[in-house]
Amino acid sequence: MPAKETLTKITFTGKPGDTTTTSLNEKNDCIIHLCRDAAAHRYSSIFKESTFALYEINLYTRLGAICQPLSILQWQLTADYSLLQGNGILGDNGPLRPTQRFHNLRQLAMTPDAFAIPLTVDKAGINAAAFYNKAQNKGAVHIVNNGASCKAVITGLPTGAKKATVYVTNAHQNSEAQQLEVAQGRLLIDMPAESFVTVLF
Repeated sequence: MPAKETLTKITFTGKPGDTTTTSLNEKNDCIIHLCRDAAAHRYSSIFKESTFALYEINLYTRLGAICQPLSILQWQLTADYSLLQGNGILGDNGPLRPTQRFHNLRQLAMTPDAFAIPLTVDKAGINAAAFYNKAQNKGAVHIVNNGASCKAVITGLPTGAKKATVYVTNAHQNSEAQQLEVAQGRLLIDMPAESFVTVLF
């Protein structure tokens, strides 16, 4: 018997561009310098693990949800924490190529110049952060699905948004993009298991 499909609801709790709806969203500008595991360079094969990539993007997404980061300065942009593998990097002698972590950060970097805005998620195991620039009518929702595959409905998007581009990165997909229709501020998306999903609208 197939598993029952669940629908996750992700809802903007304030008007896009309003960052004062709740006390949680009294956001401060900050520059964040971080790394998921400061000793990981000692066992660099961990960087090839999908679980490491997912834990790392979880951290960045949670930070985006609780503060207004101006920049995230990452240790992994050094050789010890490479976003690439191959050509001798990470003990891999194959061709030089991007890792899952590279694609996660690629999606995160697609965030337009925007303010963090409040949202709610009704399912455990899902972390999300939203950003919106009212003047440009552009925004992004970053979602980390730590569990099984499911569908999600995102509501409260700007009524002027007609299309969204959805990017998915996981152990099997590398920033794979799909165009979807937005109807009356509502978007239905697939969220594969253990994936980082970015919605640009």
